[in-house]
Amino acid sequence: MDQQEQYSRRNAIRIAGIAENKDENTNEIVLDIAKRANLDITLSDIDRSHRVGPPNMGRNRQIIVKFTNYRAKYKLMKSRKHFKRSADPILKSVYINEDLTKARSNLYNAARTYVKNKHCHKCWTWDGKVFVTDTKDRKIRIDSLKDLIVLSQPPAPHHGKSSSQATHNGRSQTNDPTVLSYAAALSATSHMDVTSNSV
Repeated sequence: MDQQEQYSRRNAIRIAGIAENKDENTNEIVLDIAKRANLDITLSDIDRSHRVGPPNMGRNRQIIVKFTNYRAKYKLMKSRKHFKRSADPILKSVYINEDLTKARSNLYNAARTYVKNKHCHKCWTWDGKVFVTDTKDRKIRIDSLKDLIVLSQPPAPHHGKSSSQATHNGRSQTNDPTVLSYAAALSATSHMDVTSNSV
């Protein structure tokens, strides 16, 4: 189910960091970003775009964009890594991410926290999949919270269990409070009814 939902978002991205104006045209905003990044993206590449959620005073809402083809999305996703080094102040303020399902968004946010806590070097998503580089700079695909928990555990000695990990009923256990908080948060959100913002 989640895989099918993510596939339906395959050509969609979210753009954050763009000031919101009353009479704006979000398609024109997307094309302006593409032009500033020297990307060949035209209006025919955009299926539709809009701000996400109701107006929020004092906060700029994200723009969700669904392209008519994967190639246009790919161009923007590939170019985003150069935005922070750009001399263009608009590009410097822009953040572009894939439009993820709720479950994958939660997993990506957990991975970002792992990076912040130095369990990983960096994290990103590509085609709806979450990836990290571990402390040895190995690229690892993250499919579940369990994959992240493993990264925060020291290698178990051959003669027994590690001090921070034990096994109970075949499941990996941990005493790391940050890991437990991630598990609790994801467990809670998995039972919530969430309205999709996908276009």
